[in-house]
Amino acid sequence: MSERSFLGRLSETLSYYIMKSLIFIFLLVLFVTNLLALSLSIKCNKNEPILFKIASGMYAFMFGILYIFINYYLYRLQIKNNPCVICGNPFRPSG
Repeated sequence: MSERSFLGRLSETLSYYIMKSLIFIFLLVLFVTNLLALSLSIKCNKNEPILFKIASGMYAFMFGILYIFINYYLYRLQIKNNPCVICGNPFRPSG
């Protein structure tokens, strides 16, 4: 009888901590996605005025997945056909 209650408590404790860890993993993925959208916004709008960069960066950070899908994929790639150069040549000498 004591063995079953131990396994029951163990499974209950494990499920509690797994659910807590899934919440934190979801929040981490959401934050990384928002940072990726912010980086994409900064890279694509580097020739724009400063207020436009700030507004675009704030929108990208607050609505990361929407920014990537709507503003970058649908508008910049599909309609304008103007992709951003995310990474240049990393092996190019800077001097």
